[in-house]
Amino acid sequence: DPERIIRFSVGGRLLARCASATGCPHLGLLLGERTGLDALGLVGRLVEHSPTLGAGLQSLVLKLHIHDRGAVPSLTIEGERVFFGYAIYQPGVEGTRQIYDLALGIAVNLLRRLCGRGWSPSEVLLSHSRPLDIEPFRRFFRAPVRFDSERSGLVFPRHCLARPLPAADAELYRLIETRITQLESSGGDDLVEQLRRVLRNLLLAGSRGTVDQVAEIFGLHRRT
Repeated sequence: DPERIIRFSVGGRLLARCASATGCPHLGLLLGERTGLDALGLVGRLVEHSPTLGAGLQSLVLKLHIHDRGAVPSLTIEGERVFFGYAIYQPGVEGTRQIYDLALGIAVNLLRRLCGRGWSPSEVLLSHSRPLDIEPFRRFFRAPVRFDSERSGLVFPRHCLARPLPAADAELYRLIETRITQLESSGGDDLVEQLRRVLRNLLLAGSRGTVDQVAEIFGLHRRT
């Protein structure tokens, strides 16, 4: 149930204990394989009804905090490729290995939902150590997987961002966006708090976090 939110630390502890109890070190990946856009609730619907893939992923970066208060996604253009990352910032969380595998599993399913089932990233980066058996990762991601990386995320060609989304509905997008803004307001979020999240996101992604970058993410003029 995407609307039943539990604390990030509790989710991590649950994943860690389940992996230990089952003796399955890639439990997070197995869960990720079975989870996609629908698990993100309103945020997932906002992504799905965005005009382009780039706009959808940008919405995810700005709004995922409604469902995830312990980590941040990032979208970074690096020349002709894009890095779509996920970074845990909450300290002392158990099960980070499982969380990263789960998050990237959901990300791949999300992109396959939007771009077609045959879509695969150019490369997958995972910040945890290489498991004894990497075949489940190769089979699911259908791409080279690099473990022990400095960051966790998916790499894919930049031109994918311009892809129009087949289910895009401008009116529905506006309605969902309005509802999410109401949820943010009721939760005490304001522009300063949103800026903090975006800056944390950029810094974790290795960016300097300039005014121009932040303005672009919010779709605002630099002067505003």
